[in-house]
Amino acid sequence: MKKMNFRSIFHRGLGYSAPLRVIVPVALTFVLFLLSVFLIFIPSMEERMMAQKREMVRELTDSAWSILDLHATRAGNGKLTLEDAQTRAIDIIRKLRYGPKGKDLVILDMIMPGMGGGETYDRLTKMDPHILVLLSSGYSIDGQATEILKRGCNGFIQKPFNIKIVSEKIREILNGRETTGETR
Repeated sequence: MKKMNFRSIFHRGLGYSAPLRVIVPVALTFVLFLLSVFLIFIPSMEERMMAQKREMVRELTDSAWSILDLHATRAGNGKLTLEDAQTRAIDIIRKLRYGPKGKDLVILDMIMPGMGGGETYDRLTKMDPHILVLLSSGYSIDGQATEILKRGCNGFIQKPFNIKIVSEKIREILNGRETTGETR
């Protein structure tokens, strides 16, 4: 009796083309499936999720500005003192929260009119010691930015930045990863 092996099976009439007729289409289908998942479906899902997050942040920002405008108008009209208007606005804004864990995150610019980034950071942490702060500057991380980071600021991002970079930084901070001193 003659031994059967792989080569003898193909020479008996099945030929080399039979396995290729099955394997090649299956492999191509699998590759096309993977490409469509990673190049079409996942990016479109991420974009929709980011659009929803941007909309939520925009709504929260609009709400905070509306609250500040209302109380500034009341203070300007003499219906409230400036201190009372500030206190009421802060109390209302404190109740606004982002995300499922209700964490506050502030993107703080280093240079602002009236009050610098360091003083603003100190006031923010005095009002809420658990506040998350992402420091932003067009200058390098050296100098005043380093001092604020040493005081507990959660991260630094250098201008100019785009929505993807700032979203990644915010995600890192909200997830509790250490970002102090990192630049992009």
